[in-house]
Amino acid sequence: MNRKNIFNTGAHILFCLLFVYWFSTHSFIRPYAIHNPYKEVVSALLVLLVTYLNYIILTPYFFKKSNYKNYITLSILLIGVFSAAELLLVKSNILRCFAYVESFDINRHLYNIFFLTFLRNIGFYLFFTVLKLYQQTKANALIGEKEILKSSGFIVLWPLRGKPIAVNIDFVSYFSHKKNITFIHNNLGKVTSIYSTLNNIQEYLGSYCLRINKENIITFTNIISYNEKEVAIKDGKAHTSKLLFFSKKGTEYILHTLRKNVPELEGKNAIYPNEKRNGTINEDEKRGVGTIKTDILEEIKQNPGINATKLHENLHKNTSIRTIKRRLKKLTDSGLIQFKGAKKTGGYYIV
Repeated sequence: MNRKNIFNTGAHILFCLLFVYWFSTHSFIRPYAIHNPYKEVVSALLVLLVTYLNYIILTPYFFKKSNYKNYITLSILLIGVFSAAELLLVKSNILRCFAYVESFDINRHLYNIFFLTFLRNIGFYLFFTVLKLYQQTKANALIGEKEILKSSGFIVLWPLRGKPIAVNIDFVSYFSHKKNITFIHNNLGKVTSIYSTLNNIQEYLGSYCLRINKENIITFTNIISYNEKEVAIKDGKAHTSKLLFFSKKGTEYILHTLRKNVPELEGKNAIYPNEKRNGTINEDEKRGVGTIKTDILEEIKQNPGINATKLHENLHKNTSIRTIKRRLKKLTDSGLIQFKGAKKTGGYYIV
């Protein structure tokens, strides 16, 4: 249940409590039941019951589906039955009050009370009917607005500061969540933060996204490849990718959805270097490590005293300078090469 639903539920509960309190102290039938206050509470509960039966069942299933004849018939029947139940609840008290009053038409008095009760219940009934229709109209308008935006490739989001922004879905790689903040990562490496939950994002985007674990939602436009455990997505200007792992419980559903939307990417080799796995670049451990080492050794052999920067310029330009330095450290530790000279001006030599 999201915050909006919690707020709505809390508002309805508060209304019911205030209504019962007000009804038990201000009802027009109170003089007849002054020694039986529980009857006032029961009367209030009867009014709430008929009101919410209309709010939850009759309005959604009859009125909104243009079945007006059945709606009006059932509504009048429902209000009449519950108004009669209210009257019967205090009828004995009314008869006791006027038992010794001469020339008093008790039946007409009971009819008047029933009529007033019927009108009062219609008032509550109509109020909640209008409220339900307003909520539904507002929800339909919002859904229509979202669909128009989505069909044009945009979604509207509210950042932590400033006015609402329109974001192109095609540029969004994934959403991540931490505490009460959701981060929007696009395929250029930019990150925008908003106050939202991933449940709200998932409900808002619908079929445009996929929840793969508790902390991440991905879109289908920036997937590079996927297998039975993880998905690689575009992340950053330098053509880097990021690996996100599937939730164990939802793996079957995630794979089914991916195969339905991007079947051609299953098992495809990622062409992006510098792949990030939980923040650690380890693409070279995954592919081509031996080739990089061999090329580095060959370059040092041909150019003794070469440094890391020059090595990066001469070969493996798609591999980051940090990766080159890690390879150099491993080669040094293994005794294949050594560094001579000052830190800034020195270079590497074959042992």
